[in-house]
This record gives sequence, structure tokens and C-alpha cells, in this order.
Amino acid sequence: MNYSNFCTLFYNKNKKMSGLRSHRSKPAIAEFFLKIALGNLANHYLAYSEDTFRKWFSGERSISGELWKAVTDNYNEAAFVQALNDEINQHQLPQILSGMNCGIYNNDFDAAKQSISELFYNIAFGNGEANNPYDTFKCEKKDDDSIRTTPDIQEILSTLSHDYFQMVVTLEDIHNQDFVTTSLSRFLTDYSPQEIVERCKELTKASREELQTFPVIICHENTEYSGKTDPNQLAIFAKAIRIKKAGKDVMMRFQTLATFPQIKLCENPYDFGLDMTSSLTTLNSCHWFVRDIDVFEAFEDSGVVLSLSVKETV
Repeated sequence: MNYSNFCTLFYNKNKKMSGLRSHRSKPAIAEFFLKIALGNLANHYLAYSEDTFRKWFSGERSISGELWKAVTDNYNEAAFVQALNDEINQHQLPQILSGMNCGIYNNDFDAAKQSISELFYNIAFGNGEANNPYDTFKCEKKDDDSIRTTPDIQEILSTLSHDYFQMVVTLEDIHNQDFVTTSLSRFLTDYSPQEIVERCKELTKASREELQTFPVIICHENTEYSGKTDPNQLAIFAKAIRIKKAGKDVMMRFQTLATFPQIKLCENPYDFGLDMTSSLTTLNSCHWFVRDIDVFEAFEDSGVVLSLSVKETV
């Protein structure tokens, strides 16, 4: 799908049926998505005439690679989704997603808006054309007019590496969202294997695809220091669905497979390659790192039993 196709999804000659509430003309639609993606930089990059936006909408003129790069370099998905939430005509969401060849997951309209954001980012990353906009569990590509079911747990586990796992420690509300972010300066730190840093630090397509095969443990920072935390605090074991650069951050969208007591990581640090010997431990600061450890063996050796499950589409 290219940018012209994308914009067309939101246009309707009957203004009441437009996908956007106040940006209903062709040039206004073409400008709107670029404007909310660029944020404070929009005035600098979008000093164009209405005719140019109209041609971008129709596909008569292509957007420059420089502009698309500015979009991906400065993209903030949370801000994009919020702006979309304020503007989108929710009554038209099913029709818009149908045009994307998608369905709504469990009537989750917030997830549908995130799927629109994902598609826009893919288009921007592809310099105006998305290569494969459907690699998300929220909005599945249709097949024979039915929504493809989410892969079962064994299918997901079969895709995960036994050579490496990755861990993200954050202050974000990990149990009420399906994504987590880390600043670029804190990405692949804490003695991540040098070969992984060399291959993946630049977040090329190949490196992002490799990282997405590494199982993930996601933790909120420990509630205490010196290897202690609230025994009721839960860490997440997950599969990375998408990894991408988002402005000055790196974002991972993930699929939760299980939760388990985070204290188990503190009690078994050597199994997971963690440092609990000082006051400020591995789990007391925000970062994203990789370990060359089979995490499935680590769970087994540390006595952590995971009740694995995955949401299914309906």
C-alpha cells in the first residue's frame, strides 16, 4: 500500500462519512498524517501549497525520501495515536480497516488505531510504500473474508531463539499496554554480546528481524535496591512482534505469553545473567540488553514455571 492508497481510505465525497472529522478534503487528509507524525517539526518540513498536498493524495507527485526520513526519525507513535484518536471518525473505522484488508481485534478500537499508526509508519519507512503492513496480532490480514487466528503457543515458541534472549527494564505501565520504549542511548547496553551490538545497534531491517526472534523478559524497575523487590511484582515473558526506531527511542510491540514473580530474577541472577551484588542492580535502571543464554533453560534451572497462553482473535 502506498501513501495515496492510505489517504484514500479516509476520504469520502459525503463529508459526513469521511474518516476524519475535520480534515475532509483530499489535500487536508494528505497533510494531516504527515503533520501529526512530524509534530513540532511540521512547519519546517511542510511548507507546501495545497496543490502539492492534493498531488500527494492522488499519487501524481511523490514525497521526497528526505521528508519520509524526517518522519521516521521523529516518529512518536503515542503522540500519533493520540492525535488520530482526537480526529478519527470512529463510525468509519470498520470501513477503513476493511480497506486495509484488516479486521478489528475483539472490538478493540484503540488497537485498531494503533494498527493504522503501524501501517503509516511502514509506508514512511518504505519511502512511501509499505512492504508488509500486516505483521501484527491486533489487525490481521484477511483470508477468504475471515480474520486469521493468532498462532497458538507452540507455533510461537517454535520461532523463538534458544541462543539469546533480551530484557527490557522500564518505568512504563507494562501490564496495561502492549509496547515498551527505551531511549537509543540505553539500547543494547549492559554488556550485551559484542556480535549482537555490531549486528543490531543500527536497527536495520535484518537486525530488527533478528531481534524479533529473541524471547523477551520485560520488567518494571525493582521496587527496592540490593536485589530486593515487592514479591507481588510481576515480570512479563513475551514475544517481540515489532521493533523499530521511534524518534530518539526504540520501541518494541510485544505479545505477552506469561507473567511470573519478578523476585525470581533477583533470587536467581546467574541463571539470567543479571548482577544483584550491588545496591543498584540490573533491575534498578531503565535499559534494553541481550544475553547469550537459553532463557528456557534459565526458567527451568531457576524453578520458574510459566503458564503460557496467548490471546486469540474472534
